[in-house]
Amino acid sequence: MRYVKHHTTIPVPTVYLLEVNHANQVGMQYMVMERMPGIPLYKIWDELPTFPHR
Repeated sequence: MRYVKHHTTIPVPTVYLLEVNHANQVGMQYMVMERMPGIPLYKIWDELPTFPHR
């Protein structure tokens, strides 16, 4: 994410917390990040083309 943010103009959310210890209260790894504007992928997934247009 850091590479994409510094080398492209693609919007990248800010990561506020990254927990990699499985022994935490949740019992798995998790990430808390900034919410980005736009349409959630799950709402348009079925309408996306299988192959990119050229």
